[in-house]
Amino acid sequence: MAVKFSGGGSGPMLSGVKDGRTLSLSWPKPLPKPTLDGNVATYPEILAGVDLQLKAEVESFSQLLVVKTAEAAQNPELAQLHGRHIDDHPRPGLADRHGDDLPGVHRPQLGLG
Repeated sequence: MAVKFSGGGSGPMLSGVKDGRTLSLSWPKPLPKPTLDGNVATYPEILAGVDLQLKAEVESFSQLLVVKTAEAAQNPELAQLHGRHIDDHPRPGLADRHGDDLPGVHRPQLGLG
């Protein structure tokens, strides 16, 4: 999958193309400018005490929410993101607007930093 990560701002968080299908994911708020380390883009403080990491893989990408403090883990916005995007969906991947699975696209993981 060819992916492009946001350079910050209010556009798509990432966009990609695989097997002729286009994918675009957004974030509910404008993203800060990321720092780059190899194939990982880190968007600092997307919520207080929480960083977002996007990692380009050979055939896909991954997302990680790095929760840096116990206080950040209690943020209701984090709980809302976690519930909406991970817990309430029975499948491990994401679906397109027609409900079809998107191979190689996985839900964000939570990590403690």
